[in-house]
Amino acid sequence: MKTKLSKLATVNVVEMKQGVLFSIRAFRDNPKGNKQAEAVFAALVRANDKTVTDEDMVDLLDDGNYDPGDGYELFICHSDPSSELVDVPKERLFTITNALQ
Repeated sequence: MKTKLSKLATVNVVEMKQGVLFSIRAFRDNPKGNKQAEAVFAALVRANDKTVTDEDMVDLLDDGNYDPGDGYELFICHSDPSSELVDVPKERLFTITNALQ
């Protein structure tokens, strides 16, 4: 059995540790949401590396990722704002939901 999921227009801050999903923070994909996502991204980068300058941060935000090479990775990305529906097997949906809790 498959479940239909609508794609949401979001901007996401994704944290990975040792290649494993650690957290996803999603914000509305609008000017306010983008600003919120950038602030969270910057705070997480600075919590991991106190030496990052404002100039470095501009570059990191432009690139949309931070990878200091120690197994910690941080991404800022936009979801597909398409209104298409995606078929997701119900058992996979359960796995995804549990992984994000």
